[in-house]
Amino acid sequence: MLPGHHPARAAVGALIANKYREDPNDANSTSYVHTIITAYDDFISSAVWNSARPSAAEFEVQFVTAMRTVAGAAVRLHRTVLELVPNLRDAMSSGSSYGEIIARNLGALVDVDYCPIGAEEAAERARTSIFRPGNHTVTIKPLFKQWLYNHLVKPLYERAGPQATGGVANFSTAIVTFVVHCPFAVWSDDLDAVVRAALLAIRDRASLEDKDFAIMAKALNILKAIPEVEADDALGGHVAALVDGATRAYFRANMGGDARRPERKECRTRALELLEAIPARIDHVRLVPHVPQMYQFLADACGGRSRELRQLALKAKDKWEAVTW
Repeated sequence: MLPGHHPARAAVGALIANKYREDPNDANSTSYVHTIITAYDDFISSAVWNSARPSAAEFEVQFVTAMRTVAGAAVRLHRTVLELVPNLRDAMSSGSSYGEIIARNLGALVDVDYCPIGAEEAAERARTSIFRPGNHTVTIKPLFKQWLYNHLVKPLYERAGPQATGGVANFSTAIVTFVVHCPFAVWSDDLDAVVRAALLAIRDRASLEDKDFAIMAKALNILKAIPEVEADDALGGHVAALVDGATRAYFRANMGGDARRPERKECRTRALELLEAIPARIDHVRLVPHVPQMYQFLADACGGRSRELRQLALKAKDKWEAVTW
């Protein structure tokens, strides 16, 4: 949880945005959702384009609170939410430090397992989330993730493509942080573009901070989540980038600082899980050239300090030892 983040405020705002209905008999009534969307749109514009310059930490707290609140309207497909989309896209391409913060936290719009009491375990978050399935006190449209994805994320693929310029890292980060919260069916039609964005998000990290390892872990998780029947076609042409990206992510998370920090350990875990999954999902003919590199890498990983990670490395090593022509 972010220092200074107001989870209770965000939860209350989300519930009001979800439950509030305009009075059809009052032509002068102002929509609560319209009011908060306008306020948050102005907040982003003031920070990114105008003289208001909050600190990065302050902006992140306010932006996450805003996205958690807006999510309450988004899950019921309130079209006013779409008024934020142009400003979010432009802010991410602005070159401002706030653009990176927006990209890194865009997934808050669809992170329906978010829980205001700060539960850490996934099962506990799912049980206590205000947007959990079966919570009949809120309105949740079944296709809200697809709706947001189509309007907000699909247009980003051109900006994150190989010919794009300006803000590419932010757009690939935004795609990853959003898609990781969506089922495969939502983004399956754009599988190639998602794979490219995930590989870019792993490769183009400018620093080695906790936030960077968290993004790399999400990107690795997306690549592993691709169903086995789709994996060879989707990933087969990117074997070198997959192997290099996963091994580099592992090494970067294992060097400098405190390798035991949760974000670093999560990144190493996801890297080993992806490497373990690759031999069962991609034609071995494509993998054979990379076997020597993987033998050396996994032998080193098997000697790590973490017992859990050593076990993952051993499993991956067994899978790669079975790779043959």
